[in-house]
Amino acid sequence: MVEQPLVEAVALERRFGDAVAVDDMAFSIPNGSLVAVIGPSGSGKTTLIRLLLGVLAPTSGTIRTWGGPATGLTQEQRRRLGYLPQHTALLPELSLTENLRFYASMAGLDLGDGQLERALADVELSEQGDRRVTDASGGMQRRLGLAAALIHEPELIVLDEPTAGLDPVLRLKVWERLRDLQQQGRSLLVTTQYVGEAANCDRVLLIRAGRLHFDGTPDELRRRAYGGDVIDIEVSEPLRFDDIDALESLDFVRGEVELRTRRAVSVVVDDGPRAIPRISELLDDREVAVAGIAERAVEYDEAFVQLVTEDEPA
Repeated sequence: MVEQPLVEAVALERRFGDAVAVDDMAFSIPNGSLVAVIGPSGSGKTTLIRLLLGVLAPTSGTIRTWGGPATGLTQEQRRRLGYLPQHTALLPELSLTENLRFYASMAGLDLGDGQLERALADVELSEQGDRRVTDASGGMQRRLGLAAALIHEPELIVLDEPTAGLDPVLRLKVWERLRDLQQQGRSLLVTTQYVGEAANCDRVLLIRAGRLHFDGTPDELRRRAYGGDVIDIEVSEPLRFDDIDALESLDFVRGEVELRTRRAVSVVVDDGPRAIPRISELLDDREVAVAGIAERAVEYDEAFVQLVTEDEPA
């Protein structure tokens, strides 16, 4: 028996007048997933989140959460949801602890001081509980918003840029917390402006101009950016043009050799570990002294730029 997806979109579209914010999008998310949604500013990430939560209705197509239309979530289903919006809705004149108490009460919970203190400790705010929100920094407010989204222990957690404005150490701690939640059986959908954070997830949805441009694992994202593994080659003497032609003629090389300098080139191959000895053998046969050859670990930011700009007109 095939398990029903937690979230499923089919031919999903959302328009605002003549502007298309989400265009013919289709995907499904199984239970227990940790999914990153990435894309340039204005690509449709927040609109997609609002459609998933049922805050917006599709112009056409469908999006289903827990098997039913997202716009028809029951009160009980909404209690099982945790949501951190892009702009956190906090009560500025109340303290951090009082805000958490308020959000817990909205979920029907009457939490004791100890439980509230633990919730603040989870986001590194245990010493700030008495501080008013209006006196808290932007980073503190962001962390408090995250604590509020998690206070009722939701099953499905939807976070719109939870690490925005946080320093690298705190971002790392937030992601440790999110992975812990996944290990506990929760499902998480997280938008992020820090593309490298996609490495923390099982799955990445890349949105460009309202369309789903990529759907796969973080490793597949890096491979998709260049169409395979990237091999960097350095040689002791300048390469001849016929050496470059010989490299391009190899059956596992994809596309043209990138000439970075006369002594350094990059090639895209089907399988890096298998390609390296064959490239070395070819160059050795051609009496080209190899100074270095290795597979490049493509950075996520590099892959992101490559994917969001591919096929764009000059």
